[in-house]
Amino acid sequence: MTMVILHRYQVLILIITCFLGTCLIILQTVLSNDSRDRRIVSNRKRPEINNIPGIEGRSFHRDLKSERLQYVQKILKQISDHHQQLLNESENDAPPVYSINKWSEFKAQHNQTKNFLSGFNYRNLLQTFNPLLGIPVIKDTSKVKYLLISTYFRTGSSFTGDLLQQNWKTFYSYEPLHYTQIQKHLDDKYDDEAIDLLDHIYRCDFAPLSNYIRWVKKVGNRYLFKWNRFLWSLCNIRRPTCFDPKNIAQTCVRAPYRIIKTTRLSLRTVEKLMDKLNGTIDLKVIYLVRDPRAILNSRQKLSWCTNSSCSDIDTICSEMKSDISVYKRLHDKYGDRVMAVRHEDLSLQPLKVSTKLFNMLEVPLSKRAQRFLRQNTEAKMKPNSTVDPYSVKRISKEVVFKWTKGLNLTVIKNVQESCGTVFDDLGYKLISSSKDMEMMDAEKHLMKNLLPSAVY
Repeated sequence: MTMVILHRYQVLILIITCFLGTCLIILQTVLSNDSRDRRIVSNRKRPEINNIPGIEGRSFHRDLKSERLQYVQKILKQISDHHQQLLNESENDAPPVYSINKWSEFKAQHNQTKNFLSGFNYRNLLQTFNPLLGIPVIKDTSKVKYLLISTYFRTGSSFTGDLLQQNWKTFYSYEPLHYTQIQKHLDDKYDDEAIDLLDHIYRCDFAPLSNYIRWVKKVGNRYLFKWNRFLWSLCNIRRPTCFDPKNIAQTCVRAPYRIIKTTRLSLRTVEKLMDKLNGTIDLKVIYLVRDPRAILNSRQKLSWCTNSSCSDIDTICSEMKSDISVYKRLHDKYGDRVMAVRHEDLSLQPLKVSTKLFNMLEVPLSKRAQRFLRQNTEAKMKPNSTVDPYSVKRISKEVVFKWTKGLNLTVIKNVQESCGTVFDDLGYKLISSSKDMEMMDAEKHLMKNLLPSAVY
């Protein structure tokens, strides 16, 4: 009978090589998991997902992939150390050869290695991977920046909110009051409920917000959380955790920037919120405004807005008049913690105005934010392509005066008559003839924004 002689080291090295090769394949699969999930999601043709900018952003996922890489490298080191231990133990045994009669001894060591590796299959790896472990909790909340964007529908608020969340580790709550299904500023009777919700979000206390999370969890509403790129990039590897109050809270407490953007809150309610948080949370408010003629023109293009108070010019003007009055009072009370930004200034001079805004907020204007500005204010559109009304990608300078093409002179005069003092306070010039519309440009249209702490 022929004896089969196997060198112990050769066999073990062969096994190590096979298993490490398998682990590298697992690593590659894990790192590409997000992009594959996004391709699957995009094929489902859910428009609200495609409208969300930055989900494909490489820089956010580069940060996350780095954390995953460190995690898998740690696993590979454990595997390597275990095999080295087996090799060291084998050196103390009898001659380093196996005959077929000693095959059972080799098989026992092989099974030991196999059992050790069995826990590191792909499914187990995803279930045990927790990217939050590599991100420290911010215990000193005085170092956290709390920001609120208060505005109206169709003022460029999605662009502004996305710009402000470009710094990694920004917890960005997009339209948390969406669950009210009210397409205008909330009435006073909802003030306490709205203030309580925003207070809990700023404090990263999501346990009492089951109704809010249940609303967002609905398939048609998940885009509300997908705008929060810090949260979504960390939880997307295990999708159920995206709607787990504990996981949401654990992500939030690691964010040095906590931002809420809402179009459903009047500045009167914002004042109550600031009064409640004052002394515990140093909230800064960005009052984002736009020419009411441009707001009306933009809203008239949305089917859900045309048959409601959303497109009623008297409602628009009434809300803006009230907010401007409250803004002046807020500035007297809280100073530079409240600031006003015109959509037109941000569109015509994106970098200049953004730099001033970030400085006033004491938030760094990162390279990622500067790149975001270039990509989304100088976007090259395909000829004859349909513009997505919810996209933040535009040639921003061309958007500013589009309302002069969409509204006739009669409608424009009605807006100007209804809004009255709004134009004086915000620095928008009036139009009296068709010739004025044809010659419209920044110099003829914009005057100085007269609100205190205006960013321009």
